Formats: sequence, C-alpha cells, structure tokens
Amino acid sequence: MLFERFIAFRIYKGTKKNPALPIISVFASIVMIVAVFSFFLILCVFDGLREFVSSSSSPDLLIESKKERFIEYISNDFGVLENMPEIQAFSFVFSQEMALSNKNQTVFSNVLGVDKSFEKIFPNANTYKLFDSNIISPVVIGAGLLSRVGSESYRSAEGLSLLVPKANPPTALEFPFKRLRGEVVDVFQFGDSADDNTLLMSLEDVCSFMGVEKGFSTSVYLRLKKDSSRSLVKKNIENQLGDSYSVKTKEQQNPALYKMLKTEKVIVVFILSLVVIISIFNVFSSVVLTVFDKKESIKTLKMLGSENSSLRNIFFLQGIGISLGGGLVGFVLSFLLVLVQKKFKLVFIPETSIPYPVAIELYSILILFAVVGFVSIVCSKIASKTVNLFILNSN
Repeated sequence: MLFERFIAFRIYKGTKKNPALPIISVFASIVMIVAVFSFFLILCVFDGLREFVSSSSSPDLLIESKKERFIEYISNDFGVLENMPEIQAFSFVFSQEMALSNKNQTVFSNVLGVDKSFEKIFPNANTYKLFDSNIISPVVIGAGLLSRVGSESYRSAEGLSLLVPKANPPTALEFPFKRLRGEVVDVFQFGDSADDNTLLMSLEDVCSFMGVEKGFSTSVYLRLKKDSSRSLVKKNIENQLGDSYSVKTKEQQNPALYKMLKTEKVIVVFILSLVVIISIFNVFSSVVLTVFDKKESIKTLKMLGSENSSLRNIFFLQGIGISLGGGLVGFVLSFLLVLVQKKFKLVFIPETSIPYPVAIELYSILILFAVVGFVSIVCSKIASKTVNLFILNSN
C-alpha cells in the first residue's frame, strides 16, 4: 500500500515530460471544492430557514382544551407546569379573529390577548408596553399588518378600531359590531406570516372586550429549555393534565409546513447530488487521461512483478485523493463561512433587519460525506479499471 501511495503521489505531482497532468488534476480538485462548498452551504441555509420558521411565531408546545373553547387557567390543573424543570416559561393566550379599521381601510387579523409571560416566550414581541397603566387599550402590531392597515395609525391619537360582531342580533338601525379603540404603541417582526395578520393586546383587555370573565384563555404557549425533548415533555404534560387537553408540538401546529420542508429538503439533496456527480466526471477524466499517459509505466511495473490489483489501486488512490481532497477543502471553507455568518451576521434577509439564518446539523454533514464518499469511490473504481486495457496488451 505504501508503494501504491508513493506512485499515486508522484503521478499527481506530475513530471517534466507531461506537466499538463497536474494542471488537469488541480482543475478537477477545484471543481470538487466548488461543488462541495455549494452543497454544504445550501444545506446549512435550508436548515437555518427551517430552524428560523420553527422558532418564529409558533411556541414549542401548545395546550388547548379538547371539549371547550376556553381554558380556565386559574384552576389548579396548570400548576403542574411550574414544577416541570424542562419548561422555561409558559403564557396564557386568548386568540380571536377581529376586523381592524383605520379611516377607510379595513382588514381582518388574528388578535392575541397575552399576559406578561408572553415576552419570555417571544422576546422580540415588544409586549411590555401593553401593561402600561397610563395607556388605554394599547396594542402591538405586526410590521406587515401595519402596512396593510395604514402606517399613519402608528402612535397616532386616533389609533385603530377593533371590531367584532355583537353576540345578540342587532336591529336594523344598530351598528352590528362592538368597537374598541386601540392605540398602537409598538411594532413586532417575527419574520413569518404572523407579521402580516397578528395584533397583540393584553389578556385582560381582550377578555373585557369579548365579554369573557377574567381567568380564561383559549390556549397555553410553552417555551422549553434548549436541550429539552419536545416529545418527552409533551407526553409528560398529557399524563399530568389528562384527556381534557391536547398538547401539540411545532410540527403538529403546522403539519403542512413541516411536510413541505421535509419534501423540499429531499429534492434539494437530490439536485445537489446531481451537481456532485457532474463534478466528479472531471475526476474521472483526469484519472483516465493519466492512465493513458502512463501506459508505458504500467507495462514496466507489470514486467517488474506488480500485481494487477496493485496497479489499479495506484490510480484508484489518485482519484480518491483528488475528489475527497477537494471535497474536504470545500467542506472546511463552507463550514467556516457558516460560522462567520452565525457569529457576525453579515448577510440579512432583503428588506428586513433579520440576519440570514444558517444552521449546522450533524444529519446534513453525514448526507454530504455519504454522497461525496460514495460517488468518489465509484468513480475512482471505474476509472482505475482502464488499467486492465494495458495489462491485457502487455500479456
């Protein structure tokens, strides 16, 4: 094996007789570097977007009642949440569809009544101003929703009008909606669809406006600690609360979204694998050209007693060195670039102040090395088989 490695290295380095061979090999390595660099970088961006979507406006776990629309959170049922070490914070939320009116502009939105713990789950929600006693009915609005309803309503004296149908059928002369004026005190930006259709109010204000007694909400949002398992905590909560409540993970809250992301990743891996396969043809060509150039040397080594398998291994090692060497360099470069983006946040999503999300997952690294390793071995093995032509001719 040491002999084979030495010969393969000498071939890669080139000779004065044919200096083009090392140039061809270096070019094949550069192509592999670019292919693997792109492969891993795109996977990291895709994983980052998936992580960003899952951490934006959806809680880690969502608790809802199976039988009733409302949850009486002042009951003793939810005291068990405080004793679970995996739970970092939980918040009681009242969700209600309402119409927002600003002058002649009317849009529909999802209004969330939240308590003071909501900001522990979503730190960028800016909900602390909702509990300022000096402001009457303060609201925090999504950036996209604000542009739809009219940016002039932000911190204006008129504010926004929140409208819901009256419980009792009104007469023909009565206005059919209950109205509440809300003062826009701040804007939040989660970076997903919630920015376009969500408005936040205090839980008490929403309950009062809807005519619901204090102590009721429609759901409970939970944020888990970093290393906690959602599935295990979900089972624990279900055992503690019983069959009256349903507990949903992020995937169960948005099943269509996560199925689409999984399907898209399979498609992305397939396309990137094709790119690597196309790039590996440069390695194949380099090895085959080297075999043809070294046909006299092959015959000489055969006459000196070299085994057929040993001769093939020389060029097999050359192909492996070019492909895996270039692949390793491409992986290291893309890995460093992802680390720089995660730490320094150099690239931002267009028209936002949100840094472009990237993530490094072990699963993606294993996919990369599996694809590159398999393609490199198969390509080098096939290319090294051309040595058999000259072995047969020398007999």
